[in-house]
Amino acid sequence: MRNILIKLNPGILLPPLPNKKVGGRRFEEDFIEKRRNSLQKFINLILGNELLKSWEIVYVFLYQQDRQIFETKIKEFVNMNQPQFVEDFKNLEGKIKIVDDEDNEKYYRNINRYLNVQHSIFLRMNDAFKNFIHNYSAAMENLEELEYDFQSLKKLNLKVSMVFYKCLILFLI
Repeated sequence: MRNILIKLNPGILLPPLPNKKVGGRRFEEDFIEKRRNSLQKFINLILGNELLKSWEIVYVFLYQQDRQIFETKIKEFVNMNQPQFVEDFKNLEGKIKIVDDEDNEKYYRNINRYLNVQHSIFLRMNDAFKNFIHNYSAAMENLEELEYDFQSLKKLNLKVSMVFYKCLILFLI
């Protein structure tokens, strides 16, 4: 749904979705709860935006219970082209209607140029967010490995200390 909304709404910036797993934490309760909260915030952001919540994809995603209808609709949305003109935008009420005159034509051409430039900027930002998430995930995995290594080192040091103290006691006796 996020990718479709981004494609159909040039100029709208949506935050990335939370990862499904970070390291081996996929099924840990605190990770699941944090991810659930992040997904809820994402849905609330969409439902709080008049433009986004009026797209049929949002309705289908949230309310369609028939799996076959859902999958057919999703395929339709995936195959939709990004709107090239303002009059191509469509929501649950239908297409946007434009009064045809010369002044409006210039105005809408300028809006379309603006939307195209903005869309390319948002695509670059989206790629940057994806890279950030990938790097963040890798860093979290590295931190988990470091934590494991430190715990192992701590156990090893404890064993060495115990051996050292036993040797010291034997030496003193």
